[in-house]
Amino acid sequence: MAVQIRFVLDLFDAPEYDCRKHTDRQTDRQTDRQTQSFPISGGMTSNTTQIMLFLALADIGGLISVGLLFGYAMLKAMHFCSDVTTATIMGCGAFCCWNISTSTCALLVINRVCELTEHQRYFQGWRSSLCMFVSLVYSIVIVLFTRPVFPNSIHQTMAFYPFIPGHTPDEYPNLPNLIHNFSVTFFIPSLFVLQCVIVRSTSRHFTIFLK
Repeated sequence: MAVQIRFVLDLFDAPEYDCRKHTDRQTDRQTDRQTQSFPISGGMTSNTTQIMLFLALADIGGLISVGLLFGYAMLKAMHFCSDVTTATIMGCGAFCCWNISTSTCALLVINRVCELTEHQRYFQGWRSSLCMFVSLVYSIVIVLFTRPVFPNSIHQTMAFYPFIPGHTPDEYPNLPNLIHNFSVTFFIPSLFVLQCVIVRSTSRHFTIFLK
């Protein structure tokens, strides 16, 4: 019976980790066979890198808006009516970055699905750049033409409702944001399920060589 519990410093002294009998040629053959039986790229393509960079920039912008700037708002005990300009800029930035980030997450999974199904050509070059541009324009349009969120230090939140006395949250609807959030909640998990199904179906004949 193989030993299942062993101190980490003693691990590589065990006979099953003795590589002296394993030649470089055997390693090369083993790697070739694994690559042929499981033809899925493990590295990132330049297209994937571009999408991830775009997503990272959106996340950084979101963190600045809901992290750094919101911390400043908390320290200043700020609410919408105390500084309308700053509250609006902060809210628009957070709202825009949220839309870009969630949309780009979907693009990233679509890109991976295309790679797994060997249809990379449908989502490379100008096509992926166009999708990112559309995501950016869509997010900006949503922010410019719908109600933004506003920071409120008293309630320690950012909401569409600016907490102005005499008004209720029902007066500040934002249906596009509601539709966006519901779409993201359904669409992105569905894409991940599809990706898992594709990985499962293409890895049936994958063999790991232990000897």
